[in-house]
Amino acid sequence: MVKWHKLLLITATTMGLLAACEEEGSVDDAADDLVTENTEEETEEEVEEEPTTSLGKSSNPVPMGETAQIDYDDEDFETEDGVLEVTLSNMILGDDAYEMLLEENPNSEEAPEGYQWLIFDVEATH
Repeated sequence: MVKWHKLLLITATTMGLLAACEEEGSVDDAADDLVTENTEEETEEEVEEEPTTSLGKSSNPVPMGETAQIDYDDEDFETEDGVLEVTLSNMILGDDAYEMLLEENPNSEEAPEGYQWLIFDVEATH
């Protein structure tokens, strides 16, 4: 039982760190709005495919609210049958998160300079 809780905690923490904390109007949204026209025709030989990064990596995080399927190992690093499905949702950042922490524990400290508190829901199924 402890093994399952440890795995869930590690998975949730990892996904939390990998999840992009996106705000509306982010740089990515602005970049998506830019449209350029290519007046030259490209042949198939000129087009190079960009390597794709697996979903769930730090360079391509699973979007908030979507489910990630994760293979996992036991304590001896033997692969277990099945997958762990994890969904993060209801992200709360910064001062709102800190206020929630204070409601639960008045002794909670403010986040260090340059950091902010993050609270989110985790749904995990095996």
